[in-house]
Amino acid sequence: MASALGIVKNQDRIQLKEYGGPSDISDSGTKFILKRMGFVKCKGTKFAKTLPSNFENIKDDFLGRVQTVVEKHKIAPSMIVNFGLPIIPVKDWTMEQQGAKQVQIHGANNKRQITAVLGMSATGTFLPPQLIYQRKTDSRHSSFKFTKDWNITHSKNHWTTVHTTVIYIENILGLYFEDQREKLNLPLAQKDLVLLDIFKVHQTETVKPVLKSQGLEFFFYILASYTSELQHLYISGNHFHKQQLKQKFTSWYADEVTSQLNSGKSVHNVNVDLKLSIVKPLHVKWVLSSFDCSSKQKNILLQGWNDTGILNFVQNKKDDFIECRNSN
Repeated sequence: MASALGIVKNQDRIQLKEYGGPSDISDSGTKFILKRMGFVKCKGTKFAKTLPSNFENIKDDFLGRVQTVVEKHKIAPSMIVNFGLPIIPVKDWTMEQQGAKQVQIHGANNKRQITAVLGMSATGTFLPPQLIYQRKTDSRHSSFKFTKDWNITHSKNHWTTVHTTVIYIENILGLYFEDQREKLNLPLAQKDLVLLDIFKVHQTETVKPVLKSQGLEFFFYILASYTSELQHLYISGNHFHKQQLKQKFTSWYADEVTSQLNSGKSVHNVNVDLKLSIVKPLHVKWVLSSFDCSSKQKNILLQGWNDTGILNFVQNKKDDFIECRNSN
């Protein structure tokens, strides 16, 4: 969409709403304009996901195990956390001249350049995020001043590792649950619950003891095949935050495309430089802005917990959930 927006801005910008025109880039009318220019929408294809015939049984079993732990140990909604990754600021479609047989999205394969680990409680509250950049040494990550409770770290290949996961558990999860016990006047022995995807790093014999050392006695893995149905962040939190990032990326990318087209380049020669040294300082600002915006959308963030069925048995456990809902 970023490329499409750049093309329209260059060739027929008065058609766009932001310039007083009738069309939004996602409207069918704009697609018609692009087609008239000789461009068509080309979207990356994915295999349709088919749930197994016994999925409802699998879901009931998962929810049953979660409910048993929550009720037995009187775990408050704010003490139930789901965390996962990543956040990727790039759209999955672009515009190519009609008849093109192959479509390349510049930057579409850069999803591992910057990884964000997000956590969210069953009250619809985001935990401070962890940002993982590519770096081999402990040199300074950015001149940008982050909120002090954010965790900024690095790994060799941008991905989350055992090391970065341990840092997240100790510096984000552990401190969050400690703070909640104090706020809710709960005993130090109060149990909490963590729901996380079945990523191999999360299952190592190094990570499990660290989870327990922070009082995280109960942690359930969400099978990879069912993240779209059972991963709360996947359904609402990650999605909304990702959309915010995509919008910012799209706007920036479109301006870059427009600038190159205005300078006389043909659409075939447009190449937006997505080196980490260029994207990183921009990404930092996008993440901070998107995180602030997403954090205010409690109703949207709670939707994932509602859709998975978790809220059916936690919403009346503690007043903090009710207060959260009433504050919207």
